[in-house]
Amino acid sequence: MISRKRNGLWLVQLGQYIIGFGLASTVARSPRPEVPIVIAALVIINAALATGPLSAFRMFTAQTHRISTRIVIAIAVLAAVVMPIDTLTRATLLIVVLTLGAVSVRFGNGI
Repeated sequence: MISRKRNGLWLVQLGQYIIGFGLASTVARSPRPEVPIVIAALVIINAALATGPLSAFRMFTAQTHRISTRIVIAIAVLAAVVMPIDTLTRATLLIVVLTLGAVSVRFGNGI
């Protein structure tokens, strides 16, 4: 039987892929595209490295993925607060942070 943590990890990965590629699609509108593309890449790589059904490389356990998600969220918050970016990009990054946290908590990965 699949445990709840393992079962929910694929939903977390799917959510992170959607969030990462969604953020990457906003790069064309941003005057400083390097900030959102780096955050998008971190989100996508984080999902791809977790040991789960939707992973590409299976390098992180669920526990390590939980920690790396926290690190990605902290980096996104730091980028939204510190970097000289426009208001729309800043708001987008903060929405990404909230969404990553909600997906992580709701689908069993925990934050």
